[in-house]
Amino acid sequence: MNILGINFFYHDSTACLVQDGQLTVAIEEERLTRNKHTWAFPVNAIERCLTTAGLTYADVDHVAVSIDPKLDMDKKNWYGLKNIRNIKTFARHEVINSRNSMGRLYAWFNKTFPSEKPELHLVPHHAAHVIGSFYVSPYPSAALLSVDGSGEWATSFMGRGHPDRRIECYRQDYFPFSLGAAYEAVTQFCGFKANYDEGKAMGLALSGDITWSFKRKLINFLG
Repeated sequence: MNILGINFFYHDSTACLVQDGQLTVAIEEERLTRNKHTWAFPVNAIERCLTTAGLTYADVDHVAVSIDPKLDMDKKNWYGLKNIRNIKTFARHEVINSRNSMGRLYAWFNKTFPSEKPELHLVPHHAAHVIGSFYVSPYPSAALLSVDGSGEWATSFMGRGHPDRRIECYRQDYFPFSLGAAYEAVTQFCGFKANYDEGKAMGLALSGDITWSFKRKLINFLG
């Protein structure tokens, strides 16, 4: 069984190929286009995955996408209503951008598979994180943790992977309670670009000496 995995909804779009439960190829689009942290749909990465594995599109049995935009819509809508002053920004990101991104996916899918189509799966974002680690690992069971800025609306996943391959979720946090968003804020506060330069902030943290006055500014900024 050949499963093509696609990540494109946010920055650093990627593609991978899992063959009979084994991860055989994984490529970031930026490695082929040199467009750093690209949001572009990973057409080049997809084609390189297939070429590397010696496959064609006809060999793809399933396509898995690491997002399900319709998930947690009740939580999103409630947040938007509570923050009505920012409803335009919220609607642009959660409605317009989401619709445009999914439009790119379906346009590619229908053009690439005009007749016989593989099964298309929209996988909840944090489930994709933990499944992508656990299912291709050598471990029969494992503690599972995923933390980022946000998925659909969740910002974390804590759970367990069982020997029968079942994924159990113990807890999830939801936006705006986001450790990833805090990291983005630190990056931006230091003068870097959020969702782009977090690696620079991480590297500089090793040699940094945060003064108390800086801490106070940072805490106020994050608060």
